[in-house]
Amino acid sequence: MSISTTQDFLNSGKLSQIRNSIFYGEEMFTSLSGLISSGKYSSFFFIYDENSFKFCRKKIDSEMSYLQPARHLVVPSGESSKSLHSVANITSKMLEAGADRNSLIINVGGGVVCDLGAFCASVFKRGIDYINIPTSLMAMVDAAIGGKTAVNLNDFKNQIGTFHFPLAVGIHLDFLKTLPADELHSGFAEVVKYALLFDAELWEQLQIMLNTQRIDITTELIDKCVSFKLNIVEKDPFEKGDRKLLNAGHTVGHALESFSFQKNSPISHGKAVAQGLVIESFLAKEMKMLSSDHYQQIERSISNFYGDIAIEEADIPVLIEFLLADKKNRNNNIAFTLIKAPANAEKDILIDKDLVNELLVKFSHEENQN
Repeated sequence: MSISTTQDFLNSGKLSQIRNSIFYGEEMFTSLSGLISSGKYSSFFFIYDENSFKFCRKKIDSEMSYLQPARHLVVPSGESSKSLHSVANITSKMLEAGADRNSLIINVGGGVVCDLGAFCASVFKRGIDYINIPTSLMAMVDAAIGGKTAVNLNDFKNQIGTFHFPLAVGIHLDFLKTLPADELHSGFAEVVKYALLFDAELWEQLQIMLNTQRIDITTELIDKCVSFKLNIVEKDPFEKGDRKLLNAGHTVGHALESFSFQKNSPISHGKAVAQGLVIESFLAKEMKMLSSDHYQQIERSISNFYGDIAIEEADIPVLIEFLLADKKNRNNNIAFTLIKAPANAEKDILIDKDLVNELLVKFSHEENQN
């Protein structure tokens, strides 16, 4: 059954089960079958986007035929589906189909589907169980695990959300074969983030991949990233402390992503995070927290893989508005997690918005001169 409150969750022992409920490869389907059959669920609802429905449904139907009949709910592909409108549409269809508190949602897709489907599960009938089957690299190493759910509000990222932990996560690398290169590159930004936060040796390895533009995605690499995240989530499931470290690159990244929506020229979440890592590293350098050598290393490697990173001075006031909407802020101070060196970061760095504006202007001038 679903865990409805923070204290219920902590008392349930479910936190300690998260790591043991992440399954890999073909064996994941057997493990999921056993888990689902023990749950006495009344009905099943698969949530896909158009791409995952087209490329992944055949595999899912074949391996999970024991759940038939099940309802398939499909949302348009893309960030626009992470909305309250989509939540209302999905939950209305579930209600019409007779879903109750013993129903199970199974999300099959990338970060948008995992965020959206998990949010629906968290609010429908005050919370029902769900399983994530991520089909993108971004979702496998980040969005599908950890229990954060969210939808966007207007052009602002993840403004409405909950903490609601999945019953299980099934990760199968075959689903990555359905993705274009740009999608793999987007997800790789989260891998880069983990290395910069937690593993200097991995960062050295990733620099070679970034500079040669040849990335190698293995089950071992994904499992390492999952472990990095779970090590934090198990200690701080509700982002009161060290889980804030995982926001590295995301404060600026979400502002860049939101601004791109507003301009009707959206960039991928991963590219925004990659740019965010560079810009936030520039802030750290200017505040004497990160050495110039380490900054150049980060900027050079990420720019080589993701392209030039530049912002226009004229756009900075709008970016500041988006930065001020970040939920971690206090008063007019913008909260960052900043890299001090590979495998060394500090959370809750509060910087006055005027200083942030000044440093972004300096970054804009320097990058546009290069």
